Amino acid sequence: MSRPKVFPIYVYCMMMKKENGEVHMKVFNAMEPLVAEAINDNWSEFNLPCKCEQCKNDVFALTLNNIPPRYVSKDSGMAYVRAQYFNKQMMANIYVKIAEAVNIVAKNPQCANFQRS
Repeated sequence: MSRPKVFPIYVYCMMMKKENGEVHMKVFNAMEPLVAEAINDNWSEFNLPCKCEQCKNDVFALTLNNIPPRYVSKDSGMAYVRAQYFNKQMMANIYVKIAEAVNIVAKNPQCANFQRS
C-alpha cells in the first residue's frame, strides 16, 4: 500500500541511523494519510476565509496535534489502523478534531493572504 502524497509537506517517515549506517528504522504515523484524506475530501465544505495551501496545512497540523498518533512500521500496520477507522464513531472523532482546527484557522489565518501589519 503506497502512502498518499497529499500535502507539499509530509512527515510520513522518521529515519534513524547510527554513524556507521547499519541501523535503519522507518516508522510513520498512520493517522497522517487518514486525516489528509478526510481534509481533502471535505475541503470545499469548510467555512474558511482562505483556502490556500498554508491554511490547509495549518488545519492538517492542528488536527494531527490533537489526535493520538498511531505509529506503524509496515504497510500491514497501516491497513490495520485504516480498518479500525471504518468504524463510524472513530471517523467521527477525526472529523470533530478537523472541525476544531478549521475554527482555529478561520479565526486567525496565518497565511500571506491575511498578513497583519
